[in-house]
Amino acid sequence: MTRLALLGSPVDGALSPVLHRAAYEALDLPWTYHAVECPPQGLPHFLSTLNGTWRGFSLTMPLP
Repeated sequence: MTRLALLGSPVDGALSPVLHRAAYEALDLPWTYHAVECPPQGLPHFLSTLNGTWRGFSLTMPLP
């Protein structure tokens, strides 16, 4: 499985997951796209927990 995500805070109302999932489905890609609540101070820890299934991220402000 290939996983991608939007990282930031807040991400509750983000449309990115809906748009990405629709595109992946239309292209018949077995990928998932998540919205991950991640404040700037939590980014290093989150990144340290990743495994090989993660392929990319979109970032909201104020993440660098």
